[in-house]
Amino acid sequence: MNTKELVELITVEVIKRLKLKNKKKLLVLNEGFKSLDDLLTDYEIIHYSEDLELKDFDEIYLGKMDLKMISHLANGIIINEIEDLILKSLLKDKKIFLFSEDIELKKFNNTKNTNLYKIFNQNIENIKNIGIIILDEKIDIKENININTKYKNEVKEEDSIILKNKLITENELKKLGLKNGSKINIGNKSIITPLAKDYIRIHKIRLTKSQEEKI
Repeated sequence: MNTKELVELITVEVIKRLKLKNKKKLLVLNEGFKSLDDLLTDYEIIHYSEDLELKDFDEIYLGKMDLKMISHLANGIIINEIEDLILKSLLKDKKIFLFSEDIELKKFNNTKNTNLYKIFNQNIENIKNIGIIILDEKIDIKENININTKYKNEVKEEDSIILKNKLITENELKKLGLKNGSKINIGNKSIITPLAKDYIRIHKIRLTKSQEEKI
């Protein structure tokens, strides 16, 4: 292994460790109707404990909620420590969410007691009004509550490839199949590995940073 390859490997490892260090902490209060493992892979998942403090997490996934808890939250009523934690988190402007399928009222959509149903449905509207986010199961959770949105590569009309990755490696450039004279645009804070710089020079790739800042 030559020096440049070693530097690239070290750089990749450093970036990985920085990502782990900068992970947001998601408090999962209850099991939901679906697993979040595939959606929140870049989050540190923590679970409720009696000694948990507001500073110990960044966001909350409520999971399954019964009618009683929804009624309490909708009216600012605190019966237990979990409800106290949720309401105080809202006052601290923390993101709190669940899926529509997590709400128990869904089981009673066909009830004939429409007046009672309306009361509980209004409670759901009330918790939305105080800041709790309710997502449809078909909606991309990351995109709609801004949880860990991953960078994606885009191509402009003028055939300039936009790379929004934080780390630009030689392997990534090879996968794009760039030709001599190709144009790529990267973010101002992107890191280019030594091997990637050599690849760019050899293939005469035109490289710019966002806002057309030349490098």
